[in-house]
Amino acid sequence: MSTPPLDPIAFKHNITATFPSARLESHPIDFGEIHLRFELGDDHANGSDKRIAQTTERAVSLFEQCNFRGDHVVVIINDFDVSGREVLPTEPPDYLNSLLPGLESDACVQMIDTEGAEDECSYRQLLFRTTVQRVDYHNILRGIAHLEQGRTPRINASVYFVNERNNTVFYMYDDRGCLIYSNRPESLKKLYFKHNDWLVDFHWSHFDAIWADS
Repeated sequence: MSTPPLDPIAFKHNITATFPSARLESHPIDFGEIHLRFELGDDHANGSDKRIAQTTERAVSLFEQCNFRGDHVVVIINDFDVSGREVLPTEPPDYLNSLLPGLESDACVQMIDTEGAEDECSYRQLLFRTTVQRVDYHNILRGIAHLEQGRTPRINASVYFVNERNNTVFYMYDDRGCLIYSNRPESLKKLYFKHNDWLVDFHWSHFDAIWADS
């Protein structure tokens, strides 16, 4: 089944309807109160092989529980390398393109200028619709895990996977953790109970208020 082309205006309208608090031009993008935040690399030393392995294994497991192979996803990429000032840019430079076939030719691209904001950083934002089975998410997640650890290949970009079947958003911010959003608590209930021991301790009161008595 072919992937329908992405209409960025329609997609943004859909995001507003599904996640009213989300602002695609902000960084990071906050998709709302209904979310879970998971620890990925905890209990292992920075720079260690064990930290990278656990981070990647947990991230892949969580991703696969939210996204089936045939699902359509819109990938939102905030690419910071365009500033030319990054200490650890994506390496090799075309690495993310190689893991998302069609990205370079089919993505909708705009520049986001945050001049005057408290955390000033202009970046390029790409919107790209594809299917999960065409995404090399194992290496994308490993590349994100490598960034703060100073390893290669690495990805210096914020990558959000918006699942159009179940209205979930998967976002791994670095080797420390990831966020999974939904517009319905029921969509994340199974993850809350199954991986309760992976949840970030500091946010337990928030998670428990939504799911503990369900």
